[in-house]
Order: sequence, then C-alpha cells, then structure tokens
Amino acid sequence: MTTTSVGFSFLRLAKQVFLNVAIALILFFLPIEMLFRLSSWNLFMPALDMVTEVAMMILMLALVSASLAVLVAGVGSTLVILPFRRKIGRIEEMICSMVAIGSLAIIIFVLLYLLESWVQRVTGFSHKVVTANLAFPVLALVIAISMAWAWKYGFLAAGNVVQSRLAKGNRGVLVLIASAGLVIGVKGITFHDYREIKANPIPTPRVGMPNVILLSIDALTAEDMSLYGYDLPTTPKLEAFARESYVFDNFFASSNWTLPTTASFISGLYPATSGVYPHNSYFLEDDRKKNLGQALKDNGYQTAAIVVNFVGHPLAHRITDSFSAVTEPPISYIPISRFKLKDYQTTRWAAEMVMFSKPFQLLTFFRTPTGASNEENYPLPAKPVFDRTMPFLASPKQPNFVWTHIYPPHSPYLPATPFKHKFGNSKGVATLEGNVPGGDYSPKRQVEVDQIRLRYDELILDADSQLGVFLDKLKAIGRFDDSIIIITADHGESFTKNFLGHGGRNLHQPLIHIPLIVRLPGQTKGKRIPFYAGQVDLLPTVMDLLALPIPEWAEGESLKAAMLEGKPTSKPKFSMSLDHDSRFSPPSKGTVAVMRDGWKLVRYLATGKEELYHVASDPRENTDLGSRDPGQAKKMRDLIYARFNLAK
Repeated sequence: MTTTSVGFSFLRLAKQVFLNVAIALILFFLPIEMLFRLSSWNLFMPALDMVTEVAMMILMLALVSASLAVLVAGVGSTLVILPFRRKIGRIEEMICSMVAIGSLAIIIFVLLYLLESWVQRVTGFSHKVVTANLAFPVLALVIAISMAWAWKYGFLAAGNVVQSRLAKGNRGVLVLIASAGLVIGVKGITFHDYREIKANPIPTPRVGMPNVILLSIDALTAEDMSLYGYDLPTTPKLEAFARESYVFDNFFASSNWTLPTTASFISGLYPATSGVYPHNSYFLEDDRKKNLGQALKDNGYQTAAIVVNFVGHPLAHRITDSFSAVTEPPISYIPISRFKLKDYQTTRWAAEMVMFSKPFQLLTFFRTPTGASNEENYPLPAKPVFDRTMPFLASPKQPNFVWTHIYPPHSPYLPATPFKHKFGNSKGVATLEGNVPGGDYSPKRQVEVDQIRLRYDELILDADSQLGVFLDKLKAIGRFDDSIIIITADHGESFTKNFLGHGGRNLHQPLIHIPLIVRLPGQTKGKRIPFYAGQVDLLPTVMDLLALPIPEWAEGESLKAAMLEGKPTSKPKFSMSLDHDSRFSPPSKGTVAVMRDGWKLVRYLATGKEELYHVASDPRENTDLGSRDPGQAKKMRDLIYARFNLAK
C-alpha cells in the first residue's frame, strides 16, 4: 500500500466522520440551545446579533466535529497500514459504526443529564448524586450501543434512496457551515489576550487624586457576618478593617444573583432600567459607556477589572472598552474561548458545553479510585485573584481604579483545611457534589441545610483571612492610606425560608442584605451608618468623594453626606428579580422589593401577591403585615410603580 492510498483513506475517513458527527451535533445541540435562548432573544437583541449567535454556535460545533474527525481518521489510517491493509472497506465500516455509537452516546448523555437535573429538583440535593453520575452514563452507553446497531443494520441498509437522502443532508450541513463562516466573517471576530495587564492610553492623569479600590465578594450575605451581629466569628479581619471605616448597616443588592447585581453597581442603573437581568443579557450599545470604569477613565484614571466570575465579567457585560486592563475569566483556559466574538456569551457557551457535558464529568469522576479527585478543594480561591490585582496597584502610573471580584464564599462550600470544621463537624457535606445549592427545599431538610450553612460560614472565614492578607499587602506597598477602599458583595445567600443558595424569585433579607464598608484615605475612626443604601448608590458616591460630576444617568444618590455629615439618604431602595421578558416592553413577571423607613414590601408581578414587613423590628421577616396595614402596603407599592415602568 502506498502513502498516497493511505492519504486517500485518511481523507475519506475524515470526511465521513466529520459529516456524521457534524450532523449529530448540529441537528441536536443547535435546536436545543436555540430553544433555551428564545426567552433571551424575545425582542431582546438585534436580529443581526441573533443570526451571529447561531452562526458562532454552528462554527463551534463544526470545529469540534473536525477535531474528532482528524483524530478518528488518523487512528483508522494507522490501522490500515498495520495488519488490516487489505480490508480498507471493512475498517472504514468499523470506524463509521464507532462514530455512530459515539454520536448517539453524546445525545443520550445530554438527555440523561436533563433527566438527572429533573430528578435532583424533585428529590432535592442528595449525597447519592455521585452514584447517579456514574449510573446514568453507563446506562447511556448501553442504550447508545443498542441504537447504533439498529442504525447500522436498519437505516443504513435501507437502500439507495436513503443513501441519496443522506448525501443531500451532508451537502446541506456543509452549506450551513459555510454560511455560518460567512456571517462571522462579515460580523468580525476579535482576538484578545487579557492575561497580561497593559495600560491603554488615557487622558492626562489628575495629580493628587486617590486610588479607588472596589472589592466585591460573591454571594456574601450580611446575615452571616459577625461584623453585622452573626453569632459565629466569621469576619474578624473585616471587623478590624471596619474599626477605621464607614459601615452601612442597611445596604441592599439590586437583585439576587451576579449578572444583574454587578451590572447595577458598576453602572448605577437598576436592572429594570438597564435591561441586564435575563441570562445572556448585556448592556446595549447606548449604555456601554455608562459605568464607573469609563467615568473614571475619562477623568485620568488607569482602570482595571480583575473579575473571577464570568457571569459578572466586563466581557459578559460588553464593557471591556471602559477599562484600561481586563483579566480573562478562569473559564477561558479552554482555548476556544480565547476568540472573543462581539458576542462573548457564545464563546462562553462553547466552553461550558465541554466543561459541563456528561462525558467530561464522567472522565473527571475517574481521576481517582474513589471518584473524589480534588473535589474537597475550592475551585476558585481568592488568593490568585488578589495576586493578579497587586501588580496593577503597585504600578507607578497613578491614580488607579481597580475592581476586584473574588468567588468565595460562593458555592461549593469548601473551605481550606485550616478552616474546615471550624464551626462544627459536618462531614456529610465535605465534597463538591454534596453541597451545591439546591433551590427550594422541604422544611424536613432544615437540619441538613443548617449543617451546610456551617460550611458556608467556614468559607466566609476562609475568604476573610485571604482578604486580611490582601489588606496587609496594600499597607506594605503604600496603597492602603492613599486609596478609597470599598468592600461589598454582589448578592447574599439563603439558608432559610425553604430556599437554599441564591437566584430565583425570592428577595428576603439573606439574599439582598449585603455588606458595604468604605474607608477613606488616612481614615482612623470607624462609624456605623444606619440609613438605607443600595448598589446603585456606589457610582455617585465614588464620583462625589472624588469631587467629580455625578453622571445624569445614575439612578442612585451619593452617600458622602451620610458618611461625613450624618444626613439620612432620601431615595427609596429597590431590589428585583425579573423573569425573561421583552426588553422593549414593561416587565410583567418576577419580583420587586422596595425598602424605606424600616418597611419592606415584596411584590410578585405575575400574581399581584404582596408581602409587607417592618424589617426594623422584624429582621427575620416572620410576620406579614400586609392585611393589617393596607395603607402602608399601598404607599410602598406606589413607590415601585412611580419609579419603574412595570406591567400592572
């Protein structure tokens, strides 16, 4: 056999494998992903962006198919050269059968993954999840093999008519891929490397301006911080920092999960105004300069974002141009996501498709004999994030604005060894699989949830310790006393009211009551601020503290007078968890809360149901006063509809 014939064999195999896999992936994954995105696409983004998203998904799937084709064809061609050189046809048939089995296995993996998710929602999180993760893929493989044999001896043997239709299908897939490539070519792809911090040209720096350090902590509720009265010593380092800072006792998140809250505090806009609240949503073109990074950059600041949660990353919000430097989110270690289309969500989707697929999970399950692997280690610790922050702060180019976002104490609740079991021995939730938040839970499981909460508290202590190290480093390089340092959270975390974790429609205190600690340059005495404040107030506060004009678009109010003069805030504070709706019509589904003068009203838009609490005297929200005080309920409701254009 000549090298040329082997080459032809390789090309034939590669073509057949590529077409088989591409058909399977595109015809299965693409419709499902499009259905998943329909709610986000519902009058949310321009038509060209929608077409580009679809084109990018097709190219991603085609790239996966091509990679697998080269691998399988290479193995097949090698087999041709070895003992089976006279049985090329037989080997090609064998390889195609293997591809059919693999393609069907992928489909079954996805279907059973959805089934597993449904089972977990019905039964609640369980320590039997690891067993299920092993059982489902094994069952899937058996089913896939059976279906592959039925495919081979039934469908493919059905004669020339079927073969002809398959050939037309192959041509259709190739045309689809070519069209997707044309769309992407017209739309444009940009390649970014955010790993190295490089400052972009900015206006002439303003001499004597302080640095601004904004540190946001993921999923940190004030309810579990000893700084805010919690009965476990979870935040000793923050307490030390607070003794020379302003501490806001009643600071509220604009929503209950990362995407809308990070968008809110960086822009000064509520989610209902910006439209950044559904999954895969982002700032539209007119709003991409309306953020704190851009406002300070325009006033001579070097601006940087070191954000570990890709959901709240400037790439996802599409505001990277507002920062002089942006570090890449951790998920981008997958090479395909290094290509940043203007739609970053699609490249993120491609990476997630690999990371969260059942075959990938099955491979990671077998990394050790027990299946535990490194699941007792926290996946995104705070130290590397702080380490990436320090070089920018140490830069001689001043002044700087740095937004650093760390992941702990976000789930999984896996504190480092020195902090594990610090607040109690809860071995039942010692691994990643055993303590991922599960949403609604039965009251019968409260004891189990309380044990999980202890692990969360230990993770807070872990993060607090790393934060203390970071603050010490700021002192060592001289940045502690020449900077405005703001420490806050994106949202809280719930372990009560039959809801575990964050997100969803609930807006009770553990989900939206978060810390805000502000230290001014050279400050030595601390002060507690009792007045209500919210995330939209951060941008106007920073601008006011720097004696810069507050942008007209900002919906919040400056907290400078509350800090320095003890003046109460004047605006009501809102939080909202809005469901997927048209961006160009009033939101009609979801939950909105308003807080003012010790009162809190929670309104469910779809049903009109309301809950009224006097949180000043009932911080646990145990007593709904709506029926007892309808006048107060109406007063609070009117605040919501006077401020936002919502469907009634």
